[in-house]
Amino acid sequence: MDYRILTLALTLCATAGLLVDKPAAALSTSSTPVASGLVDDNAAGWIWRGMDEIDDSSFTGGTARAGGASAYCAYTFQGTGIQVTGLGGETVSVGSRAHKLGKAVVSIDGKAVSTVSLQRDSTEYGISLAQVTGLANGNHVLEITSTGGWIVIDCAYVSGPNSSLPTVSPSTPGTLSEGIYRLHPKHALDKCLEVATIAVDGVLIDINHTDQNRPQIWHVTALARGRFEISPVAAPGLALTLVPPSAVDGAPAAHLYNYIADPAQQLLITPSGEGYFRISPSSDSGVVLDVFKLLTVDGTQTITYKWWGADNQQWAFEPSK
Repeated sequence: MDYRILTLALTLCATAGLLVDKPAAALSTSSTPVASGLVDDNAAGWIWRGMDEIDDSSFTGGTARAGGASAYCAYTFQGTGIQVTGLGGETVSVGSRAHKLGKAVVSIDGKAVSTVSLQRDSTEYGISLAQVTGLANGNHVLEITSTGGWIVIDCAYVSGPNSSLPTVSPSTPGTLSEGIYRLHPKHALDKCLEVATIAVDGVLIDINHTDQNRPQIWHVTALARGRFEISPVAAPGLALTLVPPSAVDGAPAAHLYNYIADPAQQLLITPSGEGYFRISPSSDSGVVLDVFKLLTVDGTQTITYKWWGADNQQWAFEPSK
């Protein structure tokens, strides 16, 4: 196939809204390929099919594109090389669901140049999906498809005869250090996460005003693969347990149970911005520890609920003794 023809066809299809299952108005297009430099996921000229925009401040420009079995994207560039970066990890959260990451198949001018697994033990931003150099200076077509799970595309870098591709180093989100903490919900910073009654197996977890004499001190213990156990200092054998809503009817309450290394007790503590964190079971990063209905009164119960970025789902970890 003559890829000069494909380049023109892709540009025309993007302009017309073809080859995509999103409205044409949602597409950014351009008839002039980028000669060199950064090409973010929101740049003109990309064609996205079966891929949704996701927000995360750790992505270049604060956004990326994620898609599953039908995921496809294409970009026409002018230059001698290109590098594509994405997200690595176990899952990606889109809406209220966590999706297992798979492999990205990258092609240049119809020839596969790499098939890269996005699976990692912990979340990594900016992993390299492909780095291609030595192309003839001119127009080329980048295409990426998914296989075996979801893919996340962050951005691309284009090089020309007088420029080179940057060195890409994956980064991990800022993580919490193991230690002793009070946990404050963002929407009510004068409250603390506490054990509702005496710390026994099956007890509920609520919020209450800060009080040195109440069971509000928690031990955060680092586990393998970026997970944490959160236990009350007064009862180290028990652990905060977050059962995903999909496993029961409604939004299940947060409990303390004897620690048995269940995924509901091996928690992900993920930065949500401005120094706050969201707390999720490792079995489903799309749900979080949530204060019921944004209430602020003492004794308000905590639950497990889908992540939607609300202040009652974000927590400040205050170092304590």
